[in-house]
Amino acid sequence: MGFNSILGQERLKKNLKKALENHQLVHAYLLEGQTGLGKKRIAYQLAKGICCRAEGSRPCNQCVSCKKLEHGNHPEIKWLKEEGSIKIEAIRLLQRDLQLKPYEGTQKVYIICDADKMTPQAQNALLKTLEEPPEYATIILLTTNATSLLPTVVSRCQVMKLLPVAIEKIQTYLVKEKGIEENEAK
Repeated sequence: MGFNSILGQERLKKNLKKALENHQLVHAYLLEGQTGLGKKRIAYQLAKGICCRAEGSRPCNQCVSCKKLEHGNHPEIKWLKEEGSIKIEAIRLLQRDLQLKPYEGTQKVYIICDADKMTPQAQNALLKTLEEPPEYATIILLTTNATSLLPTVVSRCQVMKLLPVAIEKIQTYLVKEKGIEENEAK
């Protein structure tokens, strides 16, 4: 499983695996790409790898931390998903939770879906956290359009762009992995 469950994005997956193995993670990532390219799956696997307790290849999918995330009840991994715009109140709640040290393990991960929906006030509030993050926290921003974020927010994140996946690769995946007829896959 792990990053191998994500179709395409080979360079990005390689870089994230290397960062996890060498403990060279940054405090904030910005995953940018079109809808449907796997930003949430990549963020999920990265969060799993960050909180994984195994030595060597992470995520291991075997430790208590990995199992908790698979069951959706990991106390150190928080998702911020809003129906409309992300308002300053949501960011302030995130910041309050961020001030608490990890309950289990040594790391906390916050994933902000549709970060481009943050209001300017919310982005400015988040900026303070991005400038002075706690050493135990990683923030992952997901967006389809990084230009709609404040340049100061983008500049404090490691930007990783997701590229479109080749149609042939998707067709092969559908036939081999999902058992779909070749004509239907096309």
